[in-house]
Amino acid sequence: MRPYLSDKAKFLLSRVELEKSTDCGAVKRYILQEMQLTACVYLDKFQSVSRDSTETYHQFANKLSSFFDYYVESRKVVVTRNR
Repeated sequence: MRPYLSDKAKFLLSRVELEKSTDCGAVKRYILQEMQLTACVYLDKFQSVSRDSTETYHQFANKLSSFFDYYVESRKVVVTRNR
């Protein structure tokens, strides 16, 4: 995962405890918390993202879905399902 991170994210990762650095979920939460991206930033990224010619539609859909998930999470939306 490390080669794909930005310099700032690599710096933040170097400050994480060794046992936590092997858990991708914990690393993701830590980096997002430290970078403090706001809901507005995620919404802007979601609305302005476009597919690169080198990525598949599946990859693009995953990227789009991730931006939406981050936006919803940053707004602290709780989704309940009634069945």
